[in-house]
Order: sequence, then structure tokens, then C-alpha cells
Amino acid sequence: MAISTERIDPRVQRTRGLIQQAFQALMREQGFESITIQSITERATVNRSTFYAHFTDKYDLMDTLMREQVRDVLRRTLPDDAPVNRAHLHALTRAICEYLMNFQSARCQAAGHDQCEPLIEAAVQAELHSFIEAWFKRLPGPTTPPDVSVAMAASIASWTIFGAGLHWRNAAQRCSLDDLSWQVVAALTKGVPAAMGQPGRLA
Repeated sequence: MAISTERIDPRVQRTRGLIQQAFQALMREQGFESITIQSITERATVNRSTFYAHFTDKYDLMDTLMREQVRDVLRRTLPDDAPVNRAHLHALTRAICEYLMNFQSARCQAAGHDQCEPLIEAAVQAELHSFIEAWFKRLPGPTTPPDVSVAMAASIASWTIFGAGLHWRNAAQRCSLDDLSWQVVAALTKGVPAAMGQPGRLA
């Protein structure tokens, strides 16, 4: 699934890359809470005005970095012409849940976990919603009056995947990532009652 990106001047891209690399290195070393703009600019060998030309603060930097990473994960997960089907929903769910787990393990063990986790989660969910909405818009037009809009369907699907991923990540005992993903697919494609083995629809 292609996600449009703006063309960025190579020099601008290089500077942004230096800032982001410095930020990620500092995250591994000391955690989000302890990072200052000065520590970022010193590590990236740029001045403060250069930093502020690209980002408003470290929260904006974190949000931008997370969104770019999630977009990259989504691009690598589904091809541009991927149809909306069970296999691709499974791949999408698996990729997002794996990202949530890996990011927490790699970057949020140090001080600042409580601060950085909500930023990460907000960025992941927002990008997932945008991706799914664009994906659903490629479906053929409805043959009967729809019960939900495309935007609402994308919201339901993205929050289902995201919420299931958080629950799985934080659970003391986990099923396999593959099993989790198929459970999410069942809930999204069959409806929750049918996925739970209940006949028909809820009254």
C-alpha cells in the first residue's frame, strides 16, 4: 500500500537524519525524559536554530520519528496493489503488534518510559488509521446501503488492531503473535459474536 511522501531536499533530509539518529542514540542511553534540545544538537553537531527549523521540540521530534517508522513498516508489510483480504489483514495486524512489542523492548526500558509510551502509541494508531482508511477506499462501491462509513470502518479496524496489540504486549501470558493476529482477523471479518462462536447477530 503506497503512502505518499513529499520530496525533500537531500541536504534537509541529511540534517533531519542526523537529528533523528542523535535522538535515538540518546533514547537508548538515557531515556526520553532526560533528553534536552542541547543534548540532541550537540550529538547531531547542529545548532539550536537548525533543530528548530525542523522540529518544534523533542515531542514533535518523537512524533515525527515514530510516524516515519510506522509508515515504513506498513510499506514493507503490504504491496502497493494489496487487496483487502484476510491474509493481508493478518499481515498488517502482525506487523503492528510486533512493532509495538519491539519498540517497547528496545527503546523504553530506560527512564522516561511513562512519558514516551503515550507518544509512541498515539503516533502508531494515527498512522495505522490513515493507512487503513486509504486502503478501504480502494474497495469496490457498496452493493447495499452501508451501516458504517469508510472512515468509521477504518477507525474500528485500526483501534481493534491497535488495542489487541497493546493487550497482547502487556499480558503476563501471551498467545503466539500468529494466533493473536488470526483472532483479530476473525473479529474484524466475522464480527465479534460469530468469532466467539455465537450464532447469528446480537439481538
